[in-house]
Amino acid sequence: MRIGRLLLERGLVDRDALAAAVAAQPASRMRLCSLLIERGAVAFDDASRALGEQLGSAAVLLRHLEGRDPALAARLPASIARNLVAVPVGRLASGALIVCVRDPGPSALATLTRVLGEAPVMAVAPARHVERLVRAVYRDEVDIPIDVDDDDVPIDIAIAEERPRPKPPRTISVVVPKLQTAPAPARDSLDATLAAFRDIDDPEWLFDVAMKYVAARWRSSLLLGLNDKRAVGVRGHGERVTPRVVKTFVVEIAETAVLELARTQRRVIDEPPDELGAEHAELAAVLGAAPCPVVAPITAGERVTHVLAVTESLDGDREGALVDLGMLAEAMSEALARM
Repeated sequence: MRIGRLLLERGLVDRDALAAAVAAQPASRMRLCSLLIERGAVAFDDASRALGEQLGSAAVLLRHLEGRDPALAARLPASIARNLVAVPVGRLASGALIVCVRDPGPSALATLTRVLGEAPVMAVAPARHVERLVRAVYRDEVDIPIDVDDDDVPIDIAIAEERPRPKPPRTISVVVPKLQTAPAPARDSLDATLAAFRDIDDPEWLFDVAMKYVAARWRSSLLLGLNDKRAVGVRGHGERVTPRVVKTFVVEIAETAVLELARTQRRVIDEPPDELGAEHAELAAVLGAAPCPVVAPITAGERVTHVLAVTESLDGDREGALVDLGMLAEAMSEALARM
């Protein structure tokens, strides 16, 4: 999927702003995300995450670039850094070296592994920022060549469908889950997801990784953020759970008994309450859950800050799915408590 289309579908850019940037892109000699950031139409972190989803890669956030370890740059020869447009920025808790690259892919990974003597984690960021960082770090006086992406070709952003394109193998997934039914995962899929939480230091990254697993385990879902009175959409997947629905979904907690019970009792609610509440129908309708979704609380310290509502599991194993949901919510709570 083209990056402009992805940004639009995720609700990260205004349609008019995208159209204007696409029209101006050929003359700008900038990739689309970089141009949108320069125009103030897209936030850096949103653009970086979208690129990570498009390319099947981890994504570098702005605070990661600002807090990078300058000493690590010496690990990569300047000639390689300029050729790949890449720079080491830090290490994961596991010790794996993170290299920020403009164009992640198998060839770049092979070169970096050979030069570094270890397989790094490649993480993408908007092109202009990576190019500037490489120039600053390696004091490159020669322009780094720009390999234009697909969005350098004028597109009709009204087109609703495009032919899917294959993605390279993923190293660390920080992507928003696909809004489609996926086959049920093997047991080690949950284990791998929970293991990945150890290296995550950002709530948005945590939600991306968790919801990728959720999309492969349950038919539909909604991750809701809680304040004192309301629950609002944060992430979701399913036939009816479009990005727009997630972005605009709001219900009163007191009027949705299943959410109130999950928050006050701090346990997975897997049976319909006696009184569902006036706004329960809205939650059930979005998820396609009759009579009631299963809801798990997620805490951050002493407070229940989120709930995860899911429908039936894709493999039909209700008991196994309940166990998995409880383990996932507990691990997410532990990860949020560290942040």
